[in-house]
Amino acid sequence: MKMALANLTLVLVALGLIAFVVSIVLAIMKKIKWRYPPIILVVTLVVLVVAVEAIGPIDESKSADVRVGKLVYSKGDKEDGTVYYDTNGNGQATIKVKGLADGQVVVQNDDDEHDFKDQIVKVKKGKTTKTTIKQPEKQDDHDYVLDEGNGHKERFCVLGGNEDLSADAGSTINDDLADRLSEEKDDGSSWARYVTKVTYKDKHITVHLNSNVYALNHKALDNLARMSQGMALAVLDEEDEISDSKASEGMSTQWKVGDDIVGYTGLGNYHNYKWNI
Repeated sequence: MKMALANLTLVLVALGLIAFVVSIVLAIMKKIKWRYPPIILVVTLVVLVVAVEAIGPIDESKSADVRVGKLVYSKGDKEDGTVYYDTNGNGQATIKVKGLADGQVVVQNDDDEHDFKDQIVKVKKGKTTKTTIKQPEKQDDHDYVLDEGNGHKERFCVLGGNEDLSADAGSTINDDLADRLSEEKDDGSSWARYVTKVTYKDKHITVHLNSNVYALNHKALDNLARMSQGMALAVLDEEDEISDSKASEGMSTQWKVGDDIVGYTGLGNYHNYKWNI
């Protein structure tokens, strides 16, 4: 928007200067009076000053340095500046990228011993996108780099020779929930400060809370319930554990402090929260 206004200002000022030159010529030819050229020049300068004040400085550095996305991983998965991912035993590994802006990031090869064609991942701001990296089943560890945009890059490695991890699907979902909760805490979400863990088992969500929750009023508790349940439903939907309609409808959820159930959802409405606090 600022750039468009700046371009329009340049056009108007150029026309004003042309009009000023033409008016001087006409005044010399005694076609118009000499008072008109100064008036045209003053009007042109006023337009320029007003436009500059209205537009303000155009900061191109902000867009030039923005990261489009970042890798999502557990804290224990990063060592010596490299993030490590396991395969599912068939040479496939799923990585997750959180969008910091609308755009795309690129998975690139960073290994002289193996080939890999650049893989583009489209991301949206605030959303986490999954992409699958496929490599030969028996291939050794493979180094990659994620081009996050505007010169930002992060190295990661897909570990080879892993056994089939499909039996650990339940723990994988809970790992995903833990990762997302960690993201919320890192992003400074106020509700996340009360949540210690979120788990999913047998079509039931359990949100574990710390004792600070006892200081909240019911309005704040309802917000905490809505946000934590919504986060869990979003993860389950992304991992294809539940359908889009189920994610919208909600599901049975409990909120616990230690072993005590302090909150739960209603039977007929999973977005109706009841509290024992």
